[in-house]
Amino acid sequence: MLTVFLAALLFCLGMAGYLANRATAKLFTYRQPSPKQVLGRAGMSEAQAQWERGVALLDFVGKNTYFSAFKIHQVRVAGLWFRGALACFAALAVLLVVYAAIGPIPA
Repeated sequence: MLTVFLAALLFCLGMAGYLANRATAKLFTYRQPSPKQVLGRAGMSEAQAQWERGVALLDFVGKNTYFSAFKIHQVRVAGLWFRGALACFAALAVLLVVYAAIGPIPA
């Protein structure tokens, strides 16, 4: 019984660590204007350059929203696994206290 809770605790901690690492890893590259696009606006009038920059930034926001939502979801799921690990740790502590109080259970 203790082994099962210890294995569950280690599995939950492993999954929480994996998902938290996945959320902070550079799996996706956020989109941003390339230097070519920036230099292309240098020859435009100020109003036209601001218009083009605004359109480009709105386009990149739409593409980057997916990546941000994915990373936030990964952190939330990692938090759920960590809560599961805390529950396993609490159950393991209770079992150890019971074992210390009454001794080993006869087979």
